[in-house]
Amino acid sequence: MGTVLLMTTLTAFAAGPFGGNPPKRSPVSGQDGQLSAADIKKLASVRRATAKYFDVQAATDAGYVAGGPCVPQMGTHYVNMAKIANPSIVPEDPEILLYDGDGHLVGVEYLVLYDGPVPVDTWDGHGSCTTPASLVGPPPGLPGVATAPLLFGSNFDGPMLDHGELAPLGVCHFDFHVWVWRANPLGVTAHQNPLVSCAAELD
Repeated sequence: MGTVLLMTTLTAFAAGPFGGNPPKRSPVSGQDGQLSAADIKKLASVRRATAKYFDVQAATDAGYVAGGPCVPQMGTHYVNMAKIANPSIVPEDPEILLYDGDGHLVGVEYLVLYDGPVPVDTWDGHGSCTTPASLVGPPPGLPGVATAPLLFGSNFDGPMLDHGELAPLGVCHFDFHVWVWRANPLGVTAHQNPLVSCAAELD
């Protein structure tokens, strides 16, 4: 039942007028089986709220800044530090927007800083978190959480070492990718998306 509702909801939004960046609905597979009816409706709400960012210029005008080069199977991360400074998770107001090598919006990412016991091994096995987020800035006392938040039926990934704009801070974070604007055979909430390419940026 949930699978049918998700397909119907995302298909309905894919049919709407989205200008030069036509959306590709995410297929239901893998982690998507954990989505509740409320989650499915919230995904549609996220699509409505982020459609205004199809143009990268609209994202930069709203305070999002490219956090580094395009990451294969993820895209270029446009980070809003003001949103990261607020540890509350608002699905319609993501901390990060994801764009492919052609500049198409492909998904969103939610990010909160890790502020728990240290040292702790990172989620991906690449290093160790050694400094609580509360001890580094700017600004001092940047808020964080000690345990992985839950969204759309799954826990955030992490803790992991920060990347992009946050890398110089040396702090760790939890993050959660949602592929609301690009189909993903691994699932709409998978960490990576093999259908996201950086090819155009690398040409």
